[in-house]
Amino acid sequence: MIIVRARRARVTRAGVGAPAASVGRVAKHVAAAAAFAVAVGLAVCVAPTSSRAQSPEATPSATETPGVSQWIGKTSGEVRAKLGPPTTAEYLQETGGYLLIYAHPGEPHYVFETGPDGRVKRATVTR
Repeated sequence: MIIVRARRARVTRAGVGAPAASVGRVAKHVAAAAAFAVAVGLAVCVAPTSSRAQSPEATPSATETPGVSQWIGKTSGEVRAKLGPPTTAEYLQETGGYLLIYAHPGEPHYVFETGPDGRVKRATVTR
């Protein structure tokens, strides 16, 4: 007759002096929590906030908004001469142009998209 002894595995909580193996598990949990937080943040940013977000008046086109057609074809220098320095200017890597945003208090807000040649391709005005 052969007797086999089985040892029970000892399970301990990770503490200050925890071995390196448990640090890896903690890092996995932290990474998973961070990925979840990023996903939730993205979902909140992308989700429509009202029924108007789905309607046609949510994003007016250049033909619908009065005063926008005057900006189409102008150079970014002409826009800066008329409105001053933009509140935000962002390079658009996909098109090679810029996104120029003018959001000064008490004035209409303008958003211009320029092409690589520096001319306004799209414009939006909100009052």
